[in-house]
Amino acid sequence: MASFQKEKTQPLGKLTNMKKYLTTFLLITIASFFLKAQVASNSKTQSVEQKFYQQFITDRSIADSISKITHQPLRFESTSGEIIEFSRFGYNGEMLFKRTNNIGSGRTISTNKVWPGGTVGTSLTGAGLTGRLGEWDGGAVLVTHQELTGRVTQVDAPTSTVTHSTHVAGTMIASGINANAIGMSYQATLSAYDWNNDASEMMSAAANGMILSNHSYGTICGWYYNTSYSPAHWEWYGNTSISTTTDYKYGSYGQEAADWDYIATQYPNYLICKAAGNDRGANLSGSTWYVRDNSNNWILGTGSIPPAVSQFDCVEPTATAKNILTVGAVNKIGSSNTNNGWTQTSDVVMSSFSGWGPTDDGRIKPDVVAAGVSIFSTSDASTTTYTTMSGTSMATPSVCGSLLLVQQHFKNLKGRFMLASTLKAIAIHTADEAGNIGPDYTFGWGLLNIAKAVRLISDSTYSQIQEKVLANGAIYSQNVTTDGTTPLRISISWTDVPATVRNAALNDTTRRIVNDLDIRLRRVSDNTVFMPFVLNPASPNTPATTGDNIRDNVEQIYIAAPTSGSYVLTVSHKGVLANPQNYSLIISGVAGPPSAVYSKTANSICTGQTITYTDNSIGSPTSRLWYFPGGTPSTATSNIVTVTYNTPGKYPVAFKVSNALGSDTIYN
Repeated sequence: MASFQKEKTQPLGKLTNMKKYLTTFLLITIASFFLKAQVASNSKTQSVEQKFYQQFITDRSIADSISKITHQPLRFESTSGEIIEFSRFGYNGEMLFKRTNNIGSGRTISTNKVWPGGTVGTSLTGAGLTGRLGEWDGGAVLVTHQELTGRVTQVDAPTSTVTHSTHVAGTMIASGINANAIGMSYQATLSAYDWNNDASEMMSAAANGMILSNHSYGTICGWYYNTSYSPAHWEWYGNTSISTTTDYKYGSYGQEAADWDYIATQYPNYLICKAAGNDRGANLSGSTWYVRDNSNNWILGTGSIPPAVSQFDCVEPTATAKNILTVGAVNKIGSSNTNNGWTQTSDVVMSSFSGWGPTDDGRIKPDVVAAGVSIFSTSDASTTTYTTMSGTSMATPSVCGSLLLVQQHFKNLKGRFMLASTLKAIAIHTADEAGNIGPDYTFGWGLLNIAKAVRLISDSTYSQIQEKVLANGAIYSQNVTTDGTTPLRISISWTDVPATVRNAALNDTTRRIVNDLDIRLRRVSDNTVFMPFVLNPASPNTPATTGDNIRDNVEQIYIAAPTSGSYVLTVSHKGVLANPQNYSLIISGVAGPPSAVYSKTANSICTGQTITYTDNSIGSPTSRLWYFPGGTPSTATSNIVTVTYNTPGKYPVAFKVSNALGSDTIYN
């Protein structure tokens, strides 16, 4: 079905020189008709595509001239996050603009703000990152879809295309021919695979430079309504020899999770993005159900009917891997174009289906959330069709495609890609608050915010991104300075080695962390120690507290209103490390280099009198150095200094302040 949108007329701005404008516009109009006639005269030798392209070039050239005269931008972003751009001239010469509409995925996680014309000031589209982005799904992508043509390579040979795979691909990279369906990295290329032999293919792809992949599929657990039978019926996928009431697979750490953790350790720049699953609260309707017997035959269920899937502990098993980014689904923000992404915690509304943690060993899953309800994207029904779908399957590609832009920005600035643990840490560190304060088992660390992630990478003054290695028995320490005006947040993430896969059991709480790193922050002024967030898996709805995190390979310390001054950050570990451990450290809210400012009690004095100098510097300096030529003392390092001058004259003063981020000097 064709999709149409209204064209919007953009009136010209006020002119400072109307005569000049009218003259120029007349010339432009004449040129426009001449060039249009020229295009028409070549119609017999040009293809339709060439004619459209030439008309675009002609109209755009004229519009650029008008823009310079009227100071009217041809592309801009509305306060609601809507992208507006010049399209063409109408029949009577008015400028027509096209607009995006209902790009809920991108606006909800602020990806649109890092696109060309967005408020962040970057122009990130994913262009030029060939071979870096992948998708594994249940079938082939319709690579000839008008939104994807020439930018998707189906690496393997599935028997047929499927809507799900095509929808996911569009969410990641659709070009935006239909503005409602524009993908997150809308100029990127994509390598697509079906889900058969995924682990082997993932390793091969990562070895060849892939840095991000999307996996919007998982293991069937709990209740499943099977429509392939006639009549359709409910099936219970739990193992009744382990539990007759609960599917043990929810939250469990099995072989596939361990395999994916292993892949991550072998290719430390490769981040796997995984859907959390859609089973929360799933339950059969009616009383007829089937269950597998010990020979894997479906038999009619008898006795007590297994209850609905729990609200908590319903993340599907592969999504429990430690080193991946597990994504939950929430409703879109501002789908009516009244909002521009997250503004407050209550903006983030949980979907009715998204899987919640904890994992059986109490780890935080999902890691982040994104829009996954009523997502409009490409369909495989034809090369021009689209469809709307919901699920964590839809939330995950918006995250995966958007994180490619974060990697693109980092590479633009640093000349290399960051570690997967760094990308994961930045995604978590900059996520918007959702649910309870701090992390929780429903929203994870919060709603992904791509604009904040990109800004953090650009901000080398007040934020730090470090990639380090901790040797066995070592302790890393650094000074952190804050001026107390902004929250102080410190996050650590590391790619942990796979845990041992244990025999299947219901809610096995054995910890899966192997290399257990710890962060601590000590305030120098009073030796107060600040600890990272912790959750209580035995009470999953209880808000986070702080303490010793013994479960997660992501930890975060957050101080909403820090006391200005110096702190000492340490990174250490428990027990014996299985190997020297790479880790990523993200710090924001630190003070920048100080700005030297001082006051004095007088400008002139009599011989033998004193002047008192006081440090009023901004930026929490940790050291000071005063120079008083001709005075006593001639140098000093304290914040308040009283100086005596015994000989008449005019004397200079120099003052230098420093902290961990730099120094500043003032001469008078």
